[in-house]
Amino acid sequence: MRSTIAYLLALCPTLALCAVELTMESFESSVTSKNALVKCNIDKSASTCSEKAIKYISKWSFKGNDEIKKEMARLEGMASGKMKPDLKNWLDERIGILEQVMGEGEL
Repeated sequence: MRSTIAYLLALCPTLALCAVELTMESFESSVTSKNALVKCNIDKSASTCSEKAIKYISKWSFKGNDEIKKEMARLEGMASGKMKPDLKNWLDERIGILEQVMGEGEL
């Protein structure tokens, strides 16, 4: 038991700091889960989406569902690969946008 405590203290000198780090890690992992950061609403794109996302919406709004499904499959295939967090967020945002575009096309 003592060796375990000594090992943990060697990894993290103050237990309070460890708790904060663990809490931040769990928060970051939950926030970066699939589409958690996607806040772009295509119906309110001017107020909820970045310029980059608005351009993406414009590009894909007039495409057919078959093309959108192919693009979604491509993006979902990329999602399992390693990438920087900002690229992962953009990937998730594009998937969210395409899901919204397809949802509108089904109405």
